[in-house]
Amino acid sequence: MAMPQKVNGRKLFNAVSTSRKPLVDGLLLLRFHDAVAVVCEQHALQPLALAVVNVRPFGVVAHLRVHAA
Repeated sequence: MAMPQKVNGRKLFNAVSTSRKPLVDGLLLLRFHDAVAVVCEQHALQPLALAVVNVRPFGVVAHLRVHAA
C-alpha cells in the first residue's frame, strides 16, 4: 500500500508543480513586457527631452538680445 501512496503523491506533486509553472511563466512574461514598455517609453521620450534641451540655449540667447538692445 505504500507504493500507491507514493505514486499518488508524485501525481499530486506533478499536478501542483505543473499548474504553478504557467503562472510563474506568465508573471515573468508580464514583468518582461513591463520592462520592454518602460524602455520603449523612455526611448520615445528621449528625442523630446533632447529637443527641449536644444531649444533652451536659443531662448537664453534671444532673451539676452532683447535685454541688451
